Amino acid sequence: MTLISTNMLLYLWNLAGHGGGGWLKDLDAELAIKTNERRFLGLQGLLTETPRLPRIRPNKRKTTGTWLVLTEEGWQHLGRNINDPLVTKVQKASQILSRLLKRLSVFLDQKSLSPADLFRAVPDSDHFGILSHQPAGKKKPEEKAASPYPSSGQAKENTPAPDSHRPPDEKKPEDPTPEAILVRLKDIPVSSAEPGGGFKLAVVRKELSDISRECLDKALEILQKENRLVLFETVDPLAISPQDRAAAVELAGLYFHTVFLRS
Repeated sequence: MTLISTNMLLYLWNLAGHGGGGWLKDLDAELAIKTNERRFLGLQGLLTETPRLPRIRPNKRKTTGTWLVLTEEGWQHLGRNINDPLVTKVQKASQILSRLLKRLSVFLDQKSLSPADLFRAVPDSDHFGILSHQPAGKKKPEEKAASPYPSSGQAKENTPAPDSHRPPDEKKPEDPTPEAILVRLKDIPVSSAEPGGGFKLAVVRKELSDISRECLDKALEILQKENRLVLFETVDPLAISPQDRAAAVELAGLYFHTVFLRS
């Protein structure tokens, strides 16, 4: 029986630290495991691999890569094993990580949260109310540099409300389910797809303009967790148009610009 080794567990934690998704080549450059070990994690339902996705390198070179996603079972596995001792040949790294995870375990228990809640949280949203309980006399954290992406509030302001012209006495319809949105995504004309497959989110938002931004973003996040689609991040800033920035989905501090549907 093959057990999940410490290095394999560290590999999952590293994937979690990337927000639950990352390129295989980038992850292996930071902490590599054997191919059969990674495939074993996939067989256990802890992660998924999507090969041959188009990728644009910072030097504008177009290539393909394998995209890994931590599944819901993977997040739960990390939560169940958060206090496991991490003993590897890289003793200093494992000791630091073990200490951090023990502190994290106590924090998550106190807040009734899971690892997914922490790593998927938007960094500047003060999700846990930490900044609101800042001790007196301490300086406030320095303001972050302005992001080229619109904030969630600005995005909502710039997105016309689908029911803005509805008479006041007419009942607002319920938001469509992720399943219904997936059906709509599959109905988008193939002619609108990118050369490597997949649809720019700018196109998706235009085709599904009757669905609110908040509802669509939540559905995309759920469908990715269920391994029914893959959200793709464009790394090269020169390849990102203003329309791409305005339509991007933000998850765990990363901005995704394209969606690939699984067959």
